Amino acid sequence: MILAHYYQEPDIQDIADVIGDSLALAQAAERTTADVIVFCGVHFMAARRRPSSTPAGRCSCLTSKRCSLSDSCPAPEFERFVQAHPGHAVISYINCSAA
Repeated sequence: MILAHYYQEPDIQDIADVIGDSLALAQAAERTTADVIVFCGVHFMAARRRPSSTPAGRCSCLTSKRCSLSDSCPAPEFERFVQAHPGHAVISYINCSAA
């Protein structure tokens, strides 16, 4: 299954099975029974897919693009922030890395 984000090049969108935003693509990946999932989007999309529920024998791949939203919150800095504020809940948008 080929999943393409809205901002991908038209040539990639032309061959995609699903075109959408980050959330729509993640939801499509969860529903598919395809043996291979190709994420044509940002790097964190496949990273989030792998730990969630990829059954044995399935593969997540991606064409990597950087995401300014995800890149603005590097995991090491965020970990320091969380440690400095114990007892607080973390709520994040889907445009976050698995880290």
